[in-house]
Amino acid sequence: MHGAAYKNLPGAVDFLASHGAKVDVCNQKNKHGWTPLTIAEGYRFGNFKPSPETAAAISRAMLRGCDTARAAAARRRLLRARPSR
Repeated sequence: MHGAAYKNLPGAVDFLASHGAKVDVCNQKNKHGWTPLTIAEGYRFGNFKPSPETAAAISRAMLRGCDTARAAAARRRLLRARPSR
């Protein structure tokens, strides 16, 4: 995710997210203290401009990951609550 953010590659972010990239990587800081989202928003070394498309892709990936985690937790709760047959 960090590399995709540095290179402004929203397609790579979408690819990684659709192939099981973990959401905690999206929130992980690199050695400079930057997350992929902060990098895509333009907080990095050099004369780089923000990439709204990449920032949006990272945000979508994070939301999908959170939704997936919530859905899995809800499914487990339902399965535990079902009476055994």
